[in-house]
Amino acid sequence: KIQVNFYYLKSEFKNVLLRLCKKILLQSENVLINLNSDGDLRSIDEYLWTGDRESFLPHSVFNENLADIEKIVLFKGSYTNMTGLKKFRQIVIAPNVRIQSLKHFNKFFIFSNEGIDRQKLSDVQQRLKNKDLDYKFFYEYQNLKWKILN
Repeated sequence: KIQVNFYYLKSEFKNVLLRLCKKILLQSENVLINLNSDGDLRSIDEYLWTGDRESFLPHSVFNENLADIEKIVLFKGSYTNMTGLKKFRQIVIAPNVRIQSLKHFNKFFIFSNEGIDRQKLSDVQQRLKNKDLDYKFFYEYQNLKWKILN
């Protein structure tokens, strides 16, 4: 079953991403990070190298010559058109990125900067209802503190 986690943010995406990527690295997992634009790609790339005072987060920006040792890879655009990504089973979808389908990965982390209310939550749940997905909704009620909504 595909696992889909929706996160409604209050804090900056880059801070949440840094924390999530550290956890993923500790678990020796691989993850793709789907960004919206060239500007977002440059900004997140720089932040992951410099955002933590005590260390940096090793990562790459996608290109055709991706090394097998790469654990965290940033890219923009549609993942459905990319090749050579079979080892990646998890994907992070940044705010403002639109995806066509929930396929090709075992786990999705989907982030949004939009506010959430009961009607929006109900609408999304209705669209996911008959799909073979395990999904959860998280709301950031305080800086990097989460509450599950379902």
